[in-house]
Amino acid sequence: MIEIKHQDVEDWINFIAMNYSGQTFYTYVSAFKNYFKWVSDRYGKAYFPNWRMIQQWLDTLKANGFSDMSRHTYYRALKNFLKYHGFDDVIAEFEKRGVVPRARITRTETLTPKQIEELIKKADSIRDKLIIRLLFVCGLRISELVNLKLSDYDPKNKTLRILVKKKRGGVEYYTHKLDYLTAKMIEAWIKIKPESPWLFPGRNPSKPLTPRMVRYILADLGRRVLKKHIWPHVIRHSVGSLLAKKGYPAQYIAIYIRDTLPATERYIHLSPEEITTKIVKEMFEKSQEEERSE
Repeated sequence: MIEIKHQDVEDWINFIAMNYSGQTFYTYVSAFKNYFKWVSDRYGKAYFPNWRMIQQWLDTLKANGFSDMSRHTYYRALKNFLKYHGFDDVIAEFEKRGVVPRARITRTETLTPKQIEELIKKADSIRDKLIIRLLFVCGLRISELVNLKLSDYDPKNKTLRILVKKKRGGVEYYTHKLDYLTAKMIEAWIKIKPESPWLFPGRNPSKPLTPRMVRYILADLGRRVLKKHIWPHVIRHSVGSLLAKKGYPAQYIAIYIRDTLPATERYIHLSPEEITTKIVKEMFEKSQEEERSE
């Protein structure tokens, strides 16, 4: 077994602090502390788990009265820690042979395209307008947004290169085709933005805008314009939900927003009436019209 070093924990904590909300950070750290104590008490030292150890820890949580939802959240925290450190094989083995805590997928909060347009219209600057536009059009995570560099925009092909962090030492790039309006907004911003390699520079132009500042911009704008709390991921939820309502398959949505199929399911919360209406209209009414025309 491989022992967990202090630096392993510190690196991961810094990663989630930069890329997740305060609530998620607090929850993930609490979950990891629980695992760290459990594995230290059981084995004398803190080790990276194999699939059996994950199952034993989750069974202990259940015996201690943790709900399925809580165990699901704690597993996600440990899974995030393992993925960050490159233990994808352990996760795959557990999800194949173990019992993954299940949690019912709940309806996610979303905004309508009209509300998104209102936020963009009332935003204070070109920069803020572009931030909202990119979060929506590209379905960006906040980490993907702040890591955009000036060189990621290709003005000739109207594309944006998006960096997705997979695990420590590994990243993946996606090329996203942009619509005319979004491309024009980027070009307008580039003409006036501070000189910096980052598309959205921070106060120090050598560093990018912080996730905290992006959250503040959206929260303030949401209160002023929509009278509700807005955060970056709700805009990502919104484009996923809109694509689902437009009838795009889950595979298309997952590729478009750079996510897994299980995670994409949260966006497909159509009502039975919406689903049956769509299927009947496209599959059966159309065939009946064709029969009548013969």
